Amino acid sequence: MASSGCVDQDPFGLNYRTILGKYELNQFEGGVYYLDGPGGPDGGGWGCLEGTVGKIGWNDRYIVVWQRDGGSGEGWRIVDSQLKTVSPLLSDADLDTAPEVQDVETMSPGRAWRGLSWWR
Repeated sequence: MASSGCVDQDPFGLNYRTILGKYELNQFEGGVYYLDGPGGPDGGGWGCLEGTVGKIGWNDRYIVVWQRDGGSGEGWRIVDSQLKTVSPLLSDADLDTAPEVQDVETMSPGRAWRGLSWWR
């Protein structure tokens, strides 16, 4: 008789790296990344986005993320780590006019992952 149960595939939290506050970059199988944290869609399986991370960058308060299509579309999101809010999808032009993130350089999630501390 086989038993089933929930097995934690990451019991030590090594698949997560903190960006700002409660926001973490989650590395999943096959080089897929998610942004976990508050303020995202209710009941979503994508963390605080509605898709996976294509590009990411941050300053001392805001996280800028290119959301890859998870069924809700692709575009930029601005995450306010203090207010714990996630913007609606933004175009390149919208992002260019957002003064709070003009100093943010975005990069691949793999590069960001390598630059973040593994210690939680």
